Amino acid sequence: PATFDTSVSREALISLFDTAIQLAKASRSAFLVVPALLSRGTLLDMMGEHSRAQSAFDNAYLLAPSDPAVALSFGQYYLANGNPDAAFPLFQKALSLNNSPDARFFSALCIVSRSKQSDSSEWLPLAIEAASSEQCTHRVTALDLAIGELLAQKRFIESEALIQQAEGTGINAIVAKAARYWIG
Repeated sequence: PATFDTSVSREALISLFDTAIQLAKASRSAFLVVPALLSRGTLLDMMGEHSRAQSAFDNAYLLAPSDPAVALSFGQYYLANGNPDAAFPLFQKALSLNNSPDARFFSALCIVSRSKQSDSSEWLPLAIEAASSEQCTHRVTALDLAIGELLAQKRFIESEALIQQAEGTGINAIVAKAARYWIG
């Protein structure tokens, strides 16, 4: 969980985003308003103010329903708050608008979260694609998810390429070396 500088009040932080949103609205630019709303929603969610956070995400979605960043951020909000069923269509929308590594990763994670008994054939290709992309901001987690499932399925040859990629990602180096030892 994130921690906050206690010398700055929570309301002061929120007020900064409110000011940015008002300035962006005054300039009549949704291009400026939407990122401020997304940042405000993320901050409020991190602070545990979920209904206010959802309001910020709702407003961003109303302003930019075809923005993949909005769909991805709103989906992350729902997934983080235990609602993968609400998150999934947003991740699918983000995928259809911009097939980014992060959209693939969160789609895979959402499928896994929706059902622990999920068929890996539905999510594993998404996780592998995300893990293979250096642009994925959650690449380490995608690597862990994909390598773990490939090893569990005894798909050692397929896991080898991801294990090699994992060796250069810091914390996964230990996991990758252990996996290499286990494979033989």
